[in-house]
Amino acid sequence: MTLLDEIQTKLEDAHNQVQEVTAELRTFADLKRSLQATDEGVRAAAEGLESLSKSLKNGSDAIDRVATTLCLTSTPMGQNRRFS
Repeated sequence: MTLLDEIQTKLEDAHNQVQEVTAELRTFADLKRSLQATDEGVRAAAEGLESLSKSLKNGSDAIDRVATTLCLTSTPMGQNRRFS
């Protein structure tokens, strides 16, 4: 094997290694994008749950006020009791 053949073989090996590393880097970049998208989705879901929780709390408070009002208006005077 001549020196030129050895150099050619080493260049081909180096080229193959660079291609493998490049492919792995692309895979990591795709994975990173996927994780970022998942993170954004989880954050959006968390914000949605927080908003839902606030709405449910407001609805619960409103139902409690209505129940208290109904209780107060449906009992005879002097027997008012609070609903809790």
